[in-house]
Amino acid sequence: MLALWPQIAVGFGPQQSYYVDLATTALILTMLAISLNLAMGIAGLLSFVHTGLLAVAGYTLGISALRWGVNPWLGILLGVVVTVLFCILISLVSARATNIYWGLITLSFDLVLIQVIEQWGSVTGGFNGLPGVPRPQLNGAPLDTQSFYYLCLVMAIGCYLVTRNLVKSPAGRGFHALRQSPETASSLGINVPAARLLAFAIAGALAGFSGALFAMHLNFISPEVADQGPQLPLFIAIFLGGFGTLLGPVLGMVVVTAVQHELRGSGENAQLILGLFLLACILILPKGIVGTWMSTRFGRWVSVAAHPAVPPPDESESLALLQNSTSGAEPVMRCQDVGKMYGGVRALGGVDLELYPGEIHALIGPNGAGKSTMAGCITAHIQRDSGTVVVGGRPLPKRPHAVAKRGVTRVFQEPHLFEGGTVEDNVLTGMYGWGRSGWLPAIVRTPGYLRAERERRQQVRLLLRAVGLESLVHLSASSLSHGQKRLVEVVRAVATRPTVLILDEPATGLTPGDLAQLDSLLRTLRQFGIALLLIEHNMGFVLPLSDRVTVLNFGEVIAHGTPQEIVDSPVVREAYLGGATV
Repeated sequence: MLALWPQIAVGFGPQQSYYVDLATTALILTMLAISLNLAMGIAGLLSFVHTGLLAVAGYTLGISALRWGVNPWLGILLGVVVTVLFCILISLVSARATNIYWGLITLSFDLVLIQVIEQWGSVTGGFNGLPGVPRPQLNGAPLDTQSFYYLCLVMAIGCYLVTRNLVKSPAGRGFHALRQSPETASSLGINVPAARLLAFAIAGALAGFSGALFAMHLNFISPEVADQGPQLPLFIAIFLGGFGTLLGPVLGMVVVTAVQHELRGSGENAQLILGLFLLACILILPKGIVGTWMSTRFGRWVSVAAHPAVPPPDESESLALLQNSTSGAEPVMRCQDVGKMYGGVRALGGVDLELYPGEIHALIGPNGAGKSTMAGCITAHIQRDSGTVVVGGRPLPKRPHAVAKRGVTRVFQEPHLFEGGTVEDNVLTGMYGWGRSGWLPAIVRTPGYLRAERERRQQVRLLLRAVGLESLVHLSASSLSHGQKRLVEVVRAVATRPTVLILDEPATGLTPGDLAQLDSLLRTLRQFGIALLLIEHNMGFVLPLSDRVTVLNFGEVIAHGTPQEIVDSPVVREAYLGGATV
């Protein structure tokens, strides 16, 4: 229908040109909505600067073409480059900002941008804007209304495909992880600031194409383009269509364009009506059109059917990828004199700990003994006050994602599953660092990338098979039981191919059947040479499984030895086991 729209518009008689222009505007704004959805809905980056990005690209094109005589085709690319650089600047300034603070910084940039445009009249035309922005030429003549419509259609389809391919790639799964839990993302080896910069830069590129086409379409660009008012329809589009979905912005913009068309005679009341429309969308369809449809039985069936077919994995060959070649003669990780104070309270008081390849080392103690604090100090989620942590003969870095890249992965005490995705999506996120080929091959879908992605999906099934969850691979993570969620978290951590795996109370809330699956998985990992630090209160689970046990109490090591030595220790029985005989 979109391809035939100019011919369909002939039926509107004298208003044919108007309806083609309306569809062209909708296509351009759809590109901008896709960009905003990538930043906000996928990567969780609240943006109030997207209309500003439209202005940056539009003014770059207009100034380069009118002041410097640059070919409009080249001007489009120049507008995209400048917009991307502008987004990179915002990302660098906002590197440590999160959630609402990121949004406030983008709002500040937008307000400053408007002032610069208005006051730099000799270049931008000031308050009067920049008229006469030329369209590109084809065969020596500027594109007419119909040809320009088809250019915008091709660009909009291209933006959608780029976003779809990116979101379904390792980089896109990293963006999803950022939105749902930056802490968990970093524990899986995702560099949070770098991933945010990449997401916002790509969103900026899409907005850049939209902005350049917008200026060409109107043959004019003005400071009002960057105002917050024009951003309201974008928010409505992504919330109505489905926040964080791929088709949501497209369907949402179709509806918004139709509503705005009907409101064209409402004058100042149009913004009020649009605002009420947004509120109604959030209250009536909180998941949006696409999100609501996907939550139905038929929508879930279509979602599962849309997944690529994956050949059954070769179990022996795939498990070999988890093999840790580190020798068992020397510790794979050595913690010395690790200390942490919270004000005047000592959480850890000079803890020493060694882990060997192929060893399950239990870390036990009463509540508040410092076990989770120790795990946080090892993985750099908590900055230790003293001591060293050495892995493979080198000190661990002080950033969580860098620790994960060195082969130390953590499963948190509280559930940290990405419930917005499927079981497969969660485990694939754990494979973020598996021979990454980059985001550009993912967008282009090169043969090498497709082959690697197929292998990753095979290995997901293999790992899930180890805990009896292979049949749940396409289910939403939010639909799992508590025990299944914990098992998937462990599998996701294993998917990082760690040298050291830290499990913080993984058995909490598991059924006997789930415990048996977890026990089997941990024993298998031990056979492959992975060192496991197991923090657990369930003595019936942890003692038969462990090779050695370290006991903490009030941040200090009070006992260390084999499970039987720990059970026989009167100090441990008094401090932790309550003096009972085990």
